[in-house]
Parts: sequence; C-alpha cells; structure tokens
Amino acid sequence: MRQVSQATVVRPVIWEGTSLDTGQIGRWVILPARQNTGIVFLRQLENLEVVRFNATYRNISHSDGFVRIGSKFAGMNAVEHTLAILHGTGITNAEILCETENPPENSALFTQKILSEKTFQRKKIEYRQYEDYTFKCGDRSIRVEKSDRFRVSCEFNFDSRHLTETLRYSIVITPESFRDKICEARTFCTSTYLKTLQDEHRALGAKEKNCVILPEEKECFVFDKTEIVRHKILDFIGDIFLCGKPVLGDFYLCDPNHTTSFLFHQEVDFNAV
Repeated sequence: MRQVSQATVVRPVIWEGTSLDTGQIGRWVILPARQNTGIVFLRQLENLEVVRFNATYRNISHSDGFVRIGSKFAGMNAVEHTLAILHGTGITNAEILCETENPPENSALFTQKILSEKTFQRKKIEYRQYEDYTFKCGDRSIRVEKSDRFRVSCEFNFDSRHLTETLRYSIVITPESFRDKICEARTFCTSTYLKTLQDEHRALGAKEKNCVILPEEKECFVFDKTEIVRHKILDFIGDIFLCGKPVLGDFYLCDPNHTTSFLFHQEVDFNAV
C-alpha cells in the first residue's frame, strides 16, 4: 500500500462518448471535491434541477446486470465502471455531474484522463479494512482476508463454447496495475444474447471496440480469455467502493456479479464485521 493521502482531480474532467446501452452520446463530468467528501453523484434532470446521491450501496435501486444509483425517476445507470476507475486510480473525493442517465464507455481513455489530473490532498485516507469473512450466495461467493493491500483474485465460469474452462486471474490493485491490466478489459456477451438485448432496445452501442462479442458458432475466435475475468474484477472494484471508502483486503471471488456484491455489503454491515 503506497497511497496514504486523499486525492481529487485538479480541474473538471469531461467524459463524453457513446453509451454502450443506448448508443447515444453520454456526458459525465468529474468535478474536484474537498477532503472527506467521498464520491457523490449529481443527476441533472430535464428541468435543470440537480439531485445528489452519495456513492453507497444504500442508494442502489438496481443491481441486475448493472448498478443504478438513485430512484426510478432520478438516478444514473452503470455507475460501477466510473467507480472502478476512481477507486482504481486512487481518487477518494469527487462529485460526478451526470448530464445523461447513462455514461459513455471508454474506461481506458477515462483512466488516463483521471490519472493526468489527479492531485493529492492533506488528509490521510480512512480505509475500510475488512476482517476475515466469507459470504456465499448460492454457487457464488466472496471471501476476504485481512490485509494492508487491495488484492482481487477471481475465478469465473461463462457459458460459451469458446470458454469451456474456469477463468482465473489475480492482481494487487494499484493505480499502475489498474491502468495497465484492468481498465482496458471490455464487457462481454454472446452474439445471441446481444441480439436479445438489442431487440429489447438495450446494448445499442455495443461493438467490438467496447465489447467482447462471442460467436455461437464453432468457428475459430481468437481473443485474450483473461479479458473476460479481468472485466469481472473491474466490476468488483466499482462494486466494493460502494461501501463508501477505499478498501483494504485480499478478496477471493467465485463467479461474482453485482447483486452478490450488494448482498455482501448488506451482510457484512449487518454483522458489524
């Protein structure tokens, strides 16, 4: 563990581009914030009113496939990637002005922007340090061991003829390792499932540059299989930041998803670990 000071951005960082879900332009702006602010989402509504939501699992209204913060009528979708970038790069204080409901999708570019504008603050970070704990949700599980670092080890099974084995990956998260190994990992799905989503007017911005699309045919499909499990780690980094603080611990994930992470937060806090 190297970073001990809180951090924010020097100036507003504009994140603009195509939304993976809608195919329309998304625009979110990361604003500097004072010490001890944490991460706050600001949702700009059509009447220009701005509502505020702290980035905590208590404000989650949806966790099936993506994480939504806020209510049905005033909120923002797919916050997990933005939170992963902030957590992975060591940003502890920021206000995120969400001019659109859905974010743009280019985690690698956004990571570089954040790192180039990062600045340290005077106060030390107050970490959420986990004790040894195991959470199970059916066949899925999250196990954490007390540690003075943030390490994520993940094993994941995906039902595709191109991924017949269990995928495994392990990494200590630092701004450098996040930039070099995690932020570029694209989301993924099969071509059949993508068609189903698009028939429902979802995933309209999904394309090869922002999504690994696995064909159903037996044809040769060459890709880096670790990208799939690295993306699951990317999601988890965002999910775990919803405890409201940067975290310390060695985490072991078995077939993780957003709902499992949400229930993990609830159970750990309920049992006051």
